[in-house]
Amino acid sequence: MNKSLLIAIIATAPLVCAQMGRGGMGSSGSNSQSGSYMQMFSNGGGMVGAGMGFGMAGDFTVAPDGTMYIVRVTGTPAQSSSTGSWQYELLAISPVNGGTLWKLQLPGGRISQPVLSTTSDGLIFITVDDFFSMGIGRMAWTQPDANSAKLLMITHTASSASIASTITPGAGALSEPSIVADPAGGYLIAVIGYDLPAAAQFSTTPPTKTLYAYKPNGSLKFSVKLPAN
Repeated sequence: MNKSLLIAIIATAPLVCAQMGRGGMGSSGSNSQSGSYMQMFSNGGGMVGAGMGFGMAGDFTVAPDGTMYIVRVTGTPAQSSSTGSWQYELLAISPVNGGTLWKLQLPGGRISQPVLSTTSDGLIFITVDDFFSMGIGRMAWTQPDANSAKLLMITHTASSASIASTITPGAGALSEPSIVADPAGGYLIAVIGYDLPAAAQFSTTPPTKTLYAYKPNGSLKFSVKLPAN
C-alpha cells in the first residue's frame, strides 16, 4: 500500500466510524461480557464508557445459565423517518437451541451492551444516548435536549421483558453501566455522565463528568462531580 493511500485511510477512519456507529465500540468489562472488536478512533473515545457500541455487532452479554443478550439494529434513520433515529431491540437467545426467548424494543442512537444484575432479581441494565464522535478531536451529539441520556432498568421472565424504570441523570452521554458492591448490602449501578452544552452541536472542549450510583429500585444513592481530564 502506498503512503498516500495509507494516510487517506487513517484520516477518514474516525468519520467512517462515526457514520457507521456514531461513536464506535470500546473494550468491555467484567460481568460475563464479551470483548468488543473495535476501539474508538477519535479523541472522544476516552470520554465514552467501555462497550458503548452501535448495536450493530460485537457486543453481547452471557448470563451464568448461558442465555445470551444481544442488541441489534432494526431500523436506520432513513427507514424510521418519523423519529429520525436508529431503532434497536434487545434479544434473549436460548443456549439450548439458539431460539429467541423474547425481544424488547429500545430507544436511542447509541446503546451500551447489556449489563446483568449480580443477584437473583434478574435485572438488566442498558444506557442509551445520542452522542457520537465525528472527526479527530471533535465531538457531536444529535439530541434536541443535550441532557437526555438514559439508564434503562429492564425486568424479564422466560418469555417476555419490559423496561421497569427509565432514569435520566441529566447528562448528554453516559458510560456503560457497572455493577459495584454496596457496603450497606446488595449492589449499586454506577454510570458516568457527561454534560454536553445544549446550544452547541460540535465541540472540542472536554465535558464535565459526574459519577452516579443508583440502587436497584432506581433511587440515587450519591453523585460525585469528577475532575476534568
